[in-house]
Amino acid sequence: MVKISRLSKYIRYLILFLASLQLLAFILIVTNGVNTELGQQVIVDFGLFNSNFHIEFSQSWQDIAQALKKENFNTTLILGSIELLPYLLIYFFLLRLFTCYQRGEIFTTNTIHCLKMLGKTLLSWVVLNICYPVIVTLFMRFTGLSDSLPIILNFGSTELKYLLIGGIIYVIAWIMHEGVLIKEQQELVI
Repeated sequence: MVKISRLSKYIRYLILFLASLQLLAFILIVTNGVNTELGQQVIVDFGLFNSNFHIEFSQSWQDIAQALKKENFNTTLILGSIELLPYLLIYFFLLRLFTCYQRGEIFTTNTIHCLKMLGKTLLSWVVLNICYPVIVTLFMRFTGLSDSLPIILNFGSTELKYLLIGGIIYVIAWIMHEGVLIKEQQELVI
């Protein structure tokens, strides 16, 4: 149990580092980013080494990103800020999950809840990927910001991947919940 607790502590640090890095990169790109073909990037030069942070919309949001770019809208702010939300939720639930593991809670309602929420977040991401470009287009049209922005509805491999992984994580959480219930019932019988 000590090994699980120690490893969970290190994983929590890693999750915090990655979440902070992603949030910092997003802020840097929104405030100082240079437009590229598919998104925005910022290059940070530290003398001995440099780093390239970029946000690209090259999968299911590529078409809406290109259409927004043609209309001179900030694609990173419009699309990137919404795409960041599921990542932050995933980091949050992973952080909670590994906090439970660090405390020695393995098969508890807290860990099962965290796993279910991870699965739900990925499943919700599918809906977000499909619906958000349509919402953006309708908003732009109804507010008069754009009359020519096309309505784009995509469903591709990214959405299938999130659907599969989210469904598997949710089913694993459900199986763990059923296992906990069976264990509790067996303890009552004996």
